[in-house]
Amino acid sequence: METSEIEIRKMVDQTLLAKA
Repeated sequence: METSEIEIRKMVDQTLLAKA
């Protein structure tokens, strides 16, 4: 199964929020 760009975007967003 391919990970959609939206899913990747969500994960990146989550990481940025966690580091903020």
